[in-house]
Amino acid sequence: LLTAREADPGIWTAYGVAAACWLGFVLLATRRPKTAAALLAAASALPAAIVGWAGDSSAILLSVIALGRLATLTSVGVGTIVGFSLLDIALAVASHALAGQSLGETLADPGVMLLLVLFGLNRRQYEVQATQAKALLEQTRFAQAEHARAAALDERTRIARELHDVLAHSLGALRVQLELAEALL
Repeated sequence: LLTAREADPGIWTAYGVAAACWLGFVLLATRRPKTAAALLAAASALPAAIVGWAGDSSAILLSVIALGRLATLTSVGVGTIVGFSLLDIALAVASHALAGQSLGETLADPGVMLLLVLFGLNRRQYEVQATQAKALLEQTRFAQAEHARAAALDERTRIARELHDVLAHSLGALRVQLELAEALL
């Protein structure tokens, strides 16, 4: 925003609201992830809606940074991310068309937006897989601990059974010997 060269106060207002939404996202990201995601979606949609009238690349930069970050969030579904991405792309195309720009200019910014969304979704998938791998590792460790506990119980049961069998055999043999001794006496 420090390098933006805009004369229109409406564009500056959109930049300010988008920056406030970004700040809200940063403050709420850990405590209220759904609200933070909605703020981030607004931070990407506002600059996308004015990108055709903006005098420099500040609007598209604000939009793609917020959109790329939105695409990395694991607290919202992929459908929601794709929906907001398509909305932002449609806003950018409409903004360029309404501003009377050429087809090349109209398609360049949405192309960049799409590319950043794909990069963000790739990063999101990596984070989801890392979380799943961590949960699987915890489950594996728990299963190994349970297996070790079950093996220890089986060993205790085997030892108890052997002690019982040895004692029963010894007492039985002693009884026979005592009966034989009594009969001989």
